[in-house]
Amino acid sequence: MSRLVKIPNVRTSDPVMLEINLQDPLRRPVSQISPETLADMIALAEVETLPKALLRSLTTFRTRVGNELSNLPEVDMVEFADALAKLDAGRVCEGLRAQLSGEAERRDGKDAAALTALLESAADTEPAPITLGTAAPRIVQGETPAYNPERFPGKRAEPGVKAPRKPRARKAAGPTSASDKATARVNRVDTSRDPQQDAWVKEAAMERLAGKGNGLLETVLVAGLRHRAQSEFPSITPKEITAVLSLLKDEGMVHYSAGRWKAAGARSW
Repeated sequence: MSRLVKIPNVRTSDPVMLEINLQDPLRRPVSQISPETLADMIALAEVETLPKALLRSLTTFRTRVGNELSNLPEVDMVEFADALAKLDAGRVCEGLRAQLSGEAERRDGKDAAALTALLESAADTEPAPITLGTAAPRIVQGETPAYNPERFPGKRAEPGVKAPRKPRARKAAGPTSASDKATARVNRVDTSRDPQQDAWVKEAAMERLAGKGNGLLETVLVAGLRHRAQSEFPSITPKEITAVLSLLKDEGMVHYSAGRWKAAGARSW
């Protein structure tokens, strides 16, 4: 069995190094790439600040991975899901979660159970952000680089040059009396809800649940809705989606039982 390709520091490398290091894995099938590198590469496809050529290659790669996953036999998908489950949940980005959610819906064997378990274990963990590095500046021969106290905090400043002091942030005073605290709790009620976003989630949720006799697992439903909402509501959170699902439940539009959501009118569990 050939060794899996593993590229270290994908999430923290600078774009120049990424273009060099990812040339090989971008051409390889899923079965030849380590789970952590695969997850990191799919997460990179969501970083719009990358060079256009690299972003285009990663987007194509993500699409190809989706096609390959749909063709994986049951035993291989179980092995793939188990390998991803061993990673930190934050490493599994929204795009990959959506792909896995679609596969969990489509399959009904041990592979569906493995994918569902993976999604459930990652449900309460937000995808970790990508923090790209910065390429070192090119130094012309004979030129002395300027001292940068932020880049080299342990070194002394140049003689006669004082590093500017950072202003000390003042801590905002919190409520003190019981009445103030009660007022603060009232003010914390979410008044920034977006009616358009809520309406969109309601419609999309009913669409997803239509025709699903057994309903959908909450983790699968939320992951799918969140991925679908990215073009119109990119900052939507799982908590906001479940809040709207609860509203639908209060309105009698859906039922919730044993971790699954189902449209009202379908046969009860």
